[in-house]
Amino acid sequence: MLWSASNEKQAADRWPSVSSVIKDMRRPSSFFTNLSSDYLLAVDSAVNVLCPEHSLQRLFAVARDTGAGLVYPDFLTTATSGLDSHPLTDYQSGSIRDDFNFGHFFILSAEAIRTAVKKYGAPGADPDTFLYDLRLKISLDSVILHLPEFLYTSSIKNQPEKTGGKS
Repeated sequence: MLWSASNEKQAADRWPSVSSVIKDMRRPSSFFTNLSSDYLLAVDSAVNVLCPEHSLQRLFAVARDTGAGLVYPDFLTTATSGLDSHPLTDYQSGSIRDDFNFGHFFILSAEAIRTAVKKYGAPGADPDTFLYDLRLKISLDSVILHLPEFLYTSSIKNQPEKTGGKS
C-alpha cells in the first residue's frame, strides 16, 4: 500500500486505517501524476504495521535532514514470547538484488521519485517488480539509507478460517 504525506502529522493522520488515502500496489502510476506531498510511504499489505507517531517523527526528520531518496528502519515483530528484533542490512550502492529486504514499511522522497521518473522513465506497472525498478532508478541519483533503529512493529494478519472441505 502506498500513500503520500508531507510530514509526520499528516502521515499519522492518514495511517492505513483510512482506506481512502491508500492505493493498492497494483495501481502505482497514479501517484506519479498526482504527487502533491513531499513523501510517499509504503507499507506491506500482507502484515499489520504499527508505527507510533514519535517513530514517524524520527523517520521524517532523518528523511528531511539527509535528503535520502528512500529511508528504511529496523523493526520488531510480535511473537508469543514478546517482541523479536529484526535488524536489516545496510544498502549497498549498485546492488541489483531483487530480494533485498527493506522491511515492511519505508519512506520515499517524492522529489527523488520525480527526478528518477523524469531521467529514467516510470517504473513498470507489474506489482511484483514495481518497487524493485523504482528503487534502482532512485538509487542512481539519491541515497538509500538504512536507519538502524527499531521504529515499528509488524505482526501477521489474521487469516480467515477455511470453511468446508477437509484439512
